[in-house]
Amino acid sequence: MTEPMPEARCPRDPENVADAVCPRCGTFMCPACAVLRENERQCPDCARRTSAFTGSWLAVIAGILGFVSLACAPLGLVAILLAGIDLVSMATNDKRGRQGLKLDLIAIGLSVVGLVLGVLFVMNAASSPEVTP
Repeated sequence: MTEPMPEARCPRDPENVADAVCPRCGTFMCPACAVLRENERQCPDCARRTSAFTGSWLAVIAGILGFVSLACAPLGLVAILLAGIDLVSMATNDKRGRQGLKLDLIAIGLSVVGLVLGVLFVMNAASSPEVTP
């Protein structure tokens, strides 16, 4: 006769029996610790890692345009405008919280760098002597 296997315990709440395993990292978790993310239950650590850059569509588009502005400076102005609109929306909408704040700030930072690079490029092109054949 075989002995029954011991029940798995939740590492965060050792007094609770684990009823699931995190699909991302394999950690045991009890119902009290499990977080529902994207229609699956995850451990709190994985749930925190996967939600680092959430935000509205404005924040996502501003982030993309901020990155692209490193090569095309005028898009930086559009990215700053979209990020600003999203920040104002975030400040006036209590239900939304701070979702997208990091992404908006990254978009603004990248856009400023893109604009500075664009201005330096134009100034360098304007100051170089023209070569005529």
